[in-house]
Amino acid sequence: MSNTFRILLAAILLTGTLCVHAQTVYRWVDEDGEVHYGHSVPPEHTKRGYEVLGRDGIVRERVEPAPTPDELSERRVQRERERELAELQRSQEARDRMLLVTHNSEDSILSSMEMELVALNSQRASIRVALDQVEHRFERLMAQAAEHSDEGRQVPASLQDSIEEVRAELRRLRADQSALDEREESVRARYQADVERFRELMGRGSES
Repeated sequence: MSNTFRILLAAILLTGTLCVHAQTVYRWVDEDGEVHYGHSVPPEHTKRGYEVLGRDGIVRERVEPAPTPDELSERRVQRERERELAELQRSQEARDRMLLVTHNSEDSILSSMEMELVALNSQRASIRVALDQVEHRFERLMAQAAEHSDEGRQVPASLQDSIEEVRAELRRLRADQSALDEREESVRARYQADVERFRELMGRGSES
């Protein structure tokens, strides 16, 4: 192949390439909704998105509009939601593994629940004993205060302070009782959920 032929071939190829590029047309829509065509997109319109058309008028490439601040915010929210869901999934898988390692039957799960309930009942009994003692003390103090009042005497400040201290102790003990009741409900609910999840993991269904 002669040098002249090579030069001629390169010139033909270059001309063809330039023609192809010259035929590339961009289509975009301005802020008023009007459609425009051109061999380049004005910089002020690139963020609105555009299409690249081939010589046959068919869309060869579509450049999406730049997201709005609201869309960016929604995407961030969506990514955060997906991250939270993935974290919940990983957490559930870890709990499932622990459940299967710890228990090999529903009876094992229920036995563990009973052990926790026995411990809670022991604490409840201790609180009941303390509460009875404090209630008796409170009754005695109130009787003393009533005696002073019946006799027309001022209730001593020290007695009033003692009454307030015992009243505060009663509130604390009763709050502890309520907290134990809530813990018992929580323990029962947690182990019931474990039983149901154990059935699911073993493929036995919730009605078995």
